[in-house]
Amino acid sequence: MSVIYDQARNDPDVQRQVLYVYSTRKESAAVDKLMAVAKNDPDIEMRKQALYWLGQKNDPRVKQFILDLIVR
Repeated sequence: MSVIYDQARNDPDVQRQVLYVYSTRKESAAVDKLMAVAKNDPDIEMRKQALYWLGQKNDPRVKQFILDLIVR
């Protein structure tokens, strides 16, 4: 699932679209990828976008993830 995002490294429009698609998916792998982008992506705008979409998810892991980011 994360291959498309990683392959689009030089195309931020495609990356934003992929993040949106991840936000609509029910699989835990989609949340995992959003969390990985929010934590590790070198592009701050992509991290912000991933955090935005994570905030729309109803997954208990997301609440803990965001709390951990704030507390650090």
